Amino acid sequence: MGCGIAFLARQVDPVGLQCARLVLETPVPQPVRPAVQDVEPRADAARILSETMKGRHRSTDLINRRLAGYGPDRRRDAALMHELVIGVLRQRLALLAVVGRFVKRPLHDLEDPVREVVLCMAYQALFLDRIPPHARVSTAVEAARRVSGDGAAGFVNAVGRALEAARSSEDLLTGLPEGVRWSLPDWALKRIRPLLGADLGPE
Repeated sequence: MGCGIAFLARQVDPVGLQCARLVLETPVPQPVRPAVQDVEPRADAARILSETMKGRHRSTDLINRRLAGYGPDRRRDAALMHELVIGVLRQRLALLAVVGRFVKRPLHDLEDPVREVVLCMAYQALFLDRIPPHARVSTAVEAARRVSGDGAAGFVNAVGRALEAARSSEDLLTGLPEGVRWSLPDWALKRIRPLLGADLGPE
């Protein structure tokens, strides 16, 4: 019997035994859950708009890339981000004209993301009435803080309060030049005016 055990021991590969021992002793790795990305629809929209206006990227590509960071429980926020980007691009001329009333310096002098936060806030005020005024301003202030810091947050707060005060007593879109109101370049306005009449009328 002893001779048989000694014979078997000589036949076993010591390297194989060591590998087997390492496999048994190595803990099984647990699945790694992807980290939840820090998402904020207004700040994200402002950053996307900033890059889009530089002409380096298409807005749809930037939107789709950022949407990957929004989980299934953030679908409303994802939809808002998408709406803000597309809406500000479509209504840009009107938004710039309205916001310009409440900013003492030229808008192009503002830091790009801060300007886009203000335009997003104005878009919500003029075209997304379902969002309450206090929420529009407070969330824009937080977005400005995210993209630029406390100084930008204070600036956006002042502009937002002035915008909301004026909006409560007048239609801020009334009186804008026709092309500006509809955010259409002159060549496009000239083409569609014969089809729709001199006065395009309300939306």
